Amino acid sequence: MRHRPLSLHWRITLFAGLLILFTLSLAMVILSWQAENIETRRLRERTEIAARTAATMPEVADWVETRAQDRLYDVIERLRIVHNMDYITVYDQSRIRLVHPNPSRIGEILPKGIDDAAFAEHIYTKKAKGEEGVFIKAYFPIKNKNLEQIGVIVAGKRLPTAVEFFVHQLKSISLAVFLALLIGLVGSWFLALQVKRSLLGLEPHQIVRMYSERLAAFDAIQEGVIAIDMEEKVTIFNRSAKRILHVEGETIGHSIRDLIPDTRLPEVLEARKPFVHTEFRLGNQYIVSTRVPIMLGDEMIGALAVFTDRTEAASLAEMLTGVQAYAEALKIQAHEHKNVLHAIAGMLELDKKDEALKYLHQVHVTYDEWLKITSAIKVPSIAGLILGKMAKAKTLNIVLMIDRDSAFHTIPERLTAGDMVTIIGNLLENAFDALKEIENPDKRVILYIYDDDTSLTIAVNDNGPGIDERVLDRLFERGVSGKDDSHLGVGLYLVRNVVERAGGWIDFETQQGEGAEFVVTIPKKEK
Repeated sequence: MRHRPLSLHWRITLFAGLLILFTLSLAMVILSWQAENIETRRLRERTEIAARTAATMPEVADWVETRAQDRLYDVIERLRIVHNMDYITVYDQSRIRLVHPNPSRIGEILPKGIDDAAFAEHIYTKKAKGEEGVFIKAYFPIKNKNLEQIGVIVAGKRLPTAVEFFVHQLKSISLAVFLALLIGLVGSWFLALQVKRSLLGLEPHQIVRMYSERLAAFDAIQEGVIAIDMEEKVTIFNRSAKRILHVEGETIGHSIRDLIPDTRLPEVLEARKPFVHTEFRLGNQYIVSTRVPIMLGDEMIGALAVFTDRTEAASLAEMLTGVQAYAEALKIQAHEHKNVLHAIAGMLELDKKDEALKYLHQVHVTYDEWLKITSAIKVPSIAGLILGKMAKAKTLNIVLMIDRDSAFHTIPERLTAGDMVTIIGNLLENAFDALKEIENPDKRVILYIYDDDTSLTIAVNDNGPGIDERVLDRLFERGVSGKDDSHLGVGLYLVRNVVERAGGWIDFETQQGEGAEFVVTIPKKEK
């Protein structure tokens, strides 16, 4: 059975408790070391005072000279007890021990080379290690009335060990240590609660598992997913995003602008609002993206983009658009051919040969116009669209004329055939709508298309009533229209989006009662 890890709450509390305990222990060690130094200085003073007191007593000098050891022992022992020394030893000048707390050591001779300075009238203290520990020893000379040295007094006191100092300090501040540890543990407990709440009640192993699951999920989906923080640093960059954008290597922590120079994700941080299902060109790719801000409560902490590469779909759409436009045009032509054949057959049956020839001539002119269109417009989908719109205009009693200087060879890199259909189709529909409701036997719409190496120009002119002055300032807003049941409010909105996405612009002129003209210009090369 797998061992369940200790909760974050308990881990923080125990770690903080151990840290406090270690800190207090370290502080006590330092205090013990300082106390040892203080105690050493104090014992040096006390042992020196005890040795001086014994050496300067006149009777001590007399008894050393007369070797009155019993009297000398009694006096020295009383001094030892009074000064709380572990021992006070008396040596004569011959290094013979005259007094010692241990009677068995009386009479021993101190070897030469040991404490020679004490027998040369030197006064000093030193730290010496003995059988029972480390002692502080003070040396003081004994002098007779002639100030001649006749012996040495040695007072000694054992220095407590480091452990004894530590235990002593612990006893003296045990209550403070207990209170500090208790307060630290309680504080750690509440700190752990706050940390746990900030992590939404999740344990570290749960966060790791969720993080791993999220990464696996992001890498499994086909859409690209990129997230950045408020400093535009990448926090998520899944495999699909790398594949779609052709990015290799490590991405987390890098600036999004360094990885994708023409990125639009930082726009979310600036606008502080989502951009849902937007379409744009990224290099040679056609991207559909949804970009939203990442919120933590009321605070924005980053931005997220979910996108897919629609380049292949756009290419298929172009093919389908061209095929559909041509199919529609052929359908219209077939219908027209049938009508033409019926009309000619009827004229021939009525033996009206001259009228039949005249009608054939008119039909020939119409088909010549169609051939001119297909010759000038080299993009099949657009040629098919125009032929279809010409047929529709005819049903509306509108003459759709193609400027004789029109020529269209290639679609700009940042547009698709579908985009071109959107632009031309909506501009023509708006012109048809403007002419549909007016009484004018000469309804005309003129289409001009021309492209060269630098730009593509599309112009649509009509002789309708013009644009209502009330909507001129909001003409390209969604839903804004100058008349009921008109596509103006939607069509121009779509046209503007496509044109601006391609880096182009749209201008218009209008005059009440004389019509309107829209001119779209799209550069073929980025500036």
